[in-house]
Amino acid sequence: MTAWRDTQAPVHNPAAGEIFCVSADGTGVPMRPKALRGRKGKRPGQRTRTREVKVGAVFTHRRPAPRQNDQQDYPRPERDYQSTSYAAQITTAEHFGLKLRDEARRRGMAWAKIVVFLGDGAAWVWKLARLNFHGAVCILDLYHATEHLALLANALYGEGTAVAKRWFRRWRKRCLADQVDHVIAQAQGALPQRGQACRLAQKEIAYLRRNRSRMLYQTFRQAGYFIGSGVVEAACKTVVGQRLKQSGMRWGIPGADHLLTVRAAVLSRWFDAFWQAPKSAPQITTRAE
Repeated sequence: MTAWRDTQAPVHNPAAGEIFCVSADGTGVPMRPKALRGRKGKRPGQRTRTREVKVGAVFTHRRPAPRQNDQQDYPRPERDYQSTSYAAQITTAEHFGLKLRDEARRRGMAWAKIVVFLGDGAAWVWKLARLNFHGAVCILDLYHATEHLALLANALYGEGTAVAKRWFRRWRKRCLADQVDHVIAQAQGALPQRGQACRLAQKEIAYLRRNRSRMLYQTFRQAGYFIGSGVVEAACKTVVGQRLKQSGMRWGIPGADHLLTVRAAVLSRWFDAFWQAPKSAPQITTRAE
């Protein structure tokens, strides 16, 4: 099935969508002990029970029409009907990047006016985007950005305190106004001299610095782009979770990958085309007596 999909020509349909979106994420799947040999857990001495499935989503949308009455209330973009296709596999980020790029190429990325890449901030996601989608507009998912703003406020002003909540709300508004540099400067000025709070705050400040060019949310919203990676996060549930993460399930890598391919084919609406395509006769070998 994968080999058949790889032979499909790119779709030339410039009218399908003005903006071409690509997104990647990962989700764990419970595996059999054999598939976990030599793998370490997230913490020292901890045994892992899962392998990460790399998941990708590709879709198109047009720029939303601006609202005439309130220029600050940016209209939300909407995906083109049945434009979303998926890829999923247990593999390295390098190999999955090629797989996702091939899917984007087949979907007509070459004819898109703008390519947008949405990610959650993981290092492998941005490396994948840099190597395989050069020139794309990279956007950090707003939800993940606000999570880190909350962690920063809690580190500086105390977890759950009224002061921390007030600074979080203020910084979130700043980020939505393309002022992440202002947030970084304010947080840097409030850093304690030493201690656990200082280390946690410095970690979050470093995260904001690394992603500052991907956090221009006012600019992105004005341009009519998505600023959330909800499509691929939903794919982690529909493509992977609903089938491979049921109670009591444990998978081997070949079986999981085969089923992931079928799930992606069905949900991406190319399974019927594969099933109806002419197939070459299988090679049957007989053992000499």
